[in-house]
Amino acid sequence: EHVLSTLRLFEHIDFPWKVVPIIRHHHERYDGTGFPDGLKGREIPIGARIVAAVDAFVAMTSHRAHRSALSPGQALQELIRQAGHQFDPEVVEAFQRVLDQRMMLGRREKKRVVLVIEPDE
Repeated sequence: EHVLSTLRLFEHIDFPWKVVPIIRHHHERYDGTGFPDGLKGREIPIGARIVAAVDAFVAMTSHRAHRSALSPGQALQELIRQAGHQFDPEVVEAFQRVLDQRMMLGRREKKRVVLVIEPDE
């Protein structure tokens, strides 16, 4: 229900980019077993594929009442394990490269980065 509730909140806001498809499809799975529409692979908007992987990583590395947080390395291994099933393998690979770069930089770099996804390939 949270997908539909969120859609109702955002569908009337005029964003400079199309966020509704990203919100609607971020629980689709790369193998087609997700929801709400059972989209598969590249049928899923790229923004939704990215949000799915990042959302899962954040959830796994966050403490929850029912479990302890995983380390970033453990969470990344789970993303890799689920690549091709739950997550887009290319997105997981790109996410791994970003994490590797950030780990190499250590905590010295505090600069924030914003990823903008354009509809044009």
